[in-house]
Amino acid sequence: MLHIIANPLSGGGKGKETAVLIENELNRRKILHILEYTQYRGHALELARRAALSDAEAIVALGGDGTFFEVLNGMAGIDKPLGLISAGRGNDFIRSAAISPEPIKALETILSGNTRRIDCININGTRCLNVAGTGLDVDILMRANKYKARLKGGFSYYLALIVSLMVFPFRRFAFIPDDGEKRVEEGLMVSLANGRSCGGGLKVAPEAALDDQYIDFVIIKKCSRIKLPFLFIRFLKGRLLELKNVELHRCKKIQLNVEPALPVNVDGELLDALPLEAQIIPQAITIFTP
Repeated sequence: MLHIIANPLSGGGKGKETAVLIENELNRRKILHILEYTQYRGHALELARRAALSDAEAIVALGGDGTFFEVLNGMAGIDKPLGLISAGRGNDFIRSAAISPEPIKALETILSGNTRRIDCININGTRCLNVAGTGLDVDILMRANKYKARLKGGFSYYLALIVSLMVFPFRRFAFIPDDGEKRVEEGLMVSLANGRSCGGGLKVAPEAALDDQYIDFVIIKKCSRIKLPFLFIRFLKGRLLELKNVELHRCKKIQLNVEPALPVNVDGELLDALPLEAQIIPQAITIFTP
């Protein structure tokens, strides 16, 4: 039996349409399932916690990256396979997992029964499926949320990125990868990545892999504002790591603090998580994949 947890508001209402489509298909095939809709922020976590303890054979999260995040954390400690059907705007994690953005195709992936084990990142006790970041990333998210009412798909993220590159102040990032020496860099943003992209397809960690047992810690250091459009172009093309002011550290764990402090964007959810300690959890989750 499948236990589906759907966010009807994800993607500006796309979640409800997708859930109806999926339920009709499951009914047509006479596949036993339960469908529950979230009603408030954090509800998916509660529903997933109960579903994980039920007799359901698999749990399916239907929504955006934020819904995936809540379901993932609700399932913590219970090893049941997780199915993902995207109905959000950014749809970043499914890119790294090679899951189709088409709902019926994603359902077919789940029903095929093919699974793989992947890592996740533990951030101050909270599990991160895709990418956590702070700095420019947070500014982009807050601006994108304002633009979503007028812009569809990933356009709100791209516009937010352009505006933020022009006005966002540089910050001081203090970090200790693994058990190495403390580093302090003035910069634009940092990302702790399990997946490759955030913000609607922006590849902040182009070389990240879901099962390599490492965090890809990427820092964009301070540079001239004149060079920011060039950085933006490389960002869009997935060539961020080619820039001299960008560093990649692959690590098992990392400590991070930011001054002045900002929230941390964890899979699209803003959390007050600074200072943070993060570590990779190898093969923590079983997901359905093609």
